[in-house]
Amino acid sequence: MIRVLCTSLHIDLKVDEPISFATGKPTHCIGDDDYRNKCFVDTNWLVIRFAEEQVSSQPECYARFIAGAIAQLTDNNTYRQKLLHVEKVTPIRQWSARQASRLKKSDYRQGYLGERRN
Repeated sequence: MIRVLCTSLHIDLKVDEPISFATGKPTHCIGDDDYRNKCFVDTNWLVIRFAEEQVSSQPECYARFIAGAIAQLTDNNTYRQKLLHVEKVTPIRQWSARQASRLKKSDYRQGYLGERRN
């Protein structure tokens, strides 16, 4: 059973991919989402962004990070305590448009997703 507490905590969780499935073009590159993030932050939202690769390969680490952020902001350690056994998420640097294009050419995304999507 999960008990949800009502708070004024608002979180924007984003999972960013380097290449758009729809267009095949680089997306979420350095600077692309700065204005969007600022709009959320300016209205007191917490913005948490991860690379799709991190969520795909380290889902429990991703959950641990979110639980830690919630604990830090609310002083509620319930979920953080349950995930202390999980490793911390491995950082990934945000990509440039040029890097995303190279990742596309090497089919890097299909490697961590484990399937082809055309």
